[in-house]
Amino acid sequence: VWKSQRKALNPTSNVRVLQGYIPTFCRINSAMVKRLENVPAGKTINFMDYASRLAVELVCATTLGFDINQFDDPDGFAHNMERVFYVASRRMLNVHLQLDTVYRWTKDYREERALREKMESYAMKIYESAERRFSSPPEDDEDQEPEKSRILVHQLFVNKHRKFAKMEILHNIYTIIAAGTDTTANAVSYTCLQLAMHPEQQERLYNEINDIFPDSEPIITLEALKCLPYLDMVLKEALRLYPAAWIVMRENTDDVIIDGLRIPKGNKFAVNIYSMQRRVDVWGPDANLFNPERFGAERSATRHRYAFLPFSGGRRDCLGARYAMISMKIMMVHLVKHFRFTTTMREEDINFRFDALLRIIGGHQLQIEKRCRKHT
Repeated sequence: VWKSQRKALNPTSNVRVLQGYIPTFCRINSAMVKRLENVPAGKTINFMDYASRLAVELVCATTLGFDINQFDDPDGFAHNMERVFYVASRRMLNVHLQLDTVYRWTKDYREERALREKMESYAMKIYESAERRFSSPPEDDEDQEPEKSRILVHQLFVNKHRKFAKMEILHNIYTIIAAGTDTTANAVSYTCLQLAMHPEQQERLYNEINDIFPDSEPIITLEALKCLPYLDMVLKEALRLYPAAWIVMRENTDDVIIDGLRIPKGNKFAVNIYSMQRRVDVWGPDANLFNPERFGAERSATRHRYAFLPFSGGRRDCLGARYAMISMKIMMVHLVKHFRFTTTMREEDINFRFDALLRIIGGHQLQIEKRCRKHT
């Protein structure tokens, strides 16, 4: 099932499709800038609250072709999703709650069920909207409307190679929103927090962005984003230190031998990405420190290809990895260009709660200051 779905959806992540998303990315990020401009100077905010709502809007408007406003809905998809992960993680820590017959009698079960129903209603709205829009039979790629061919959900409805059932489409919509939101929102929030802790790196990044995009409303293209090497390094370093999916599960389909130990096929492995990306023997004695320079071209060339896995790796790597990087870069261009980030938090203040995702206890506490526009 996975292989056929992946094959059907792979074309939606090519360069032409991603280039088509950029105007939408910019439109929604510009609206986000205006919202942040209304935050009182000096006020401390949990930046993750803003980033997660922004990420939901971006994912829905681009890959799903569905505009939603998360900022006027305090009980929106982003909030409900965070609560679901929290409740599910709490269940994982209690051995008695592993039994469905016990869990169904708990308050957590009732909350999780109510939250999932709200999230599923979002997915159903998107499904019904897409069903009306894409009810026509599949066309040749060159004859498709540009708007349709750029939208991932279109492939779910009219794919020429595989017909998706209704429940498959709904599950994919649900997965797209959840996966696309968490990776982006976590990475951008941790990046902004690290930049706030390291003002020299923040100013270096600001200068790079301002040199390439001097106008207040930058005209962004994929080619222009390639001219921001330091932004790429900063984002990757944040993803190294704080991978959104800090642990991934895999099952070996064949017998394997690891360090002389034979492991029969069918075993499940938990790969701790967080620990792997902080290994001193791979990343150096300063592996726990924020240092974007470690992603310079020379140092990256000599590093093992699987030392850095923020989007997993191999055949089951993240389909949306390229989408996520472009989305995050455009978000950072808008944020760093218009705001200066500060914080009273220090590295020792970053403590994580047990969760399916890497979440800080107390959130990403930032203050934002509007930058004075440079005249050119």
